[in-house]
Amino acid sequence: MARVHYRRVPAALPPVDDLSLMAAYWKQYYNTVLGKGIAHEYVTLWNTYVGSKSRLTYLNQCS
Repeated sequence: MARVHYRRVPAALPPVDDLSLMAAYWKQYYNTVLGKGIAHEYVTLWNTYVGSKSRLTYLNQCS
């Protein structure tokens, strides 16, 4: 469902290798100002469950 939600957002997705921009985009368009999530927490959880910047480089090559 997140993919459908983001599809409705007019702003382009941030580059896949820029985790800070991805976190800001998530906060603005998915979590919103009313949500309890914070961009810093997004980055921490990404690094915990998905991996480091090397993983982002791999994902960027796949897209």
